Amino acid sequence: MKFSAMVLDQNAADAVIKFVCRRFGVKLWQLRCDSRERNLVHARHMAAWLMLQRGLQVADIARLLARDHSTISIALKKIERERAKNRKVAAELDEMRRAS
Repeated sequence: MKFSAMVLDQNAADAVIKFVCRRFGVKLWQLRCDSRERNLVHARHMAAWLMLQRGLQVADIARLLARDHSTISIALKKIERERAKNRKVAAELDEMRRAS
């Protein structure tokens, strides 16, 4: 990856993380911590999905959220399943994608 692409990816990731932290009322360290609290897990999943929408690779998302690649892959599949069957989740994701 070229340096300019890495900078753009980092800027996109930073913007998503700041947006998610504000939206869900959490801190960066909470997104990266081991907690399984429902609100933190939901915020992490949303952040991962938004970063994927911005073009970041799963491995980079995993690194930014202090998770394994497989954990992020599973989270992304889960959020897509929820999006497909739950209109409220779909609307929330669409609104967040537009706003972030």
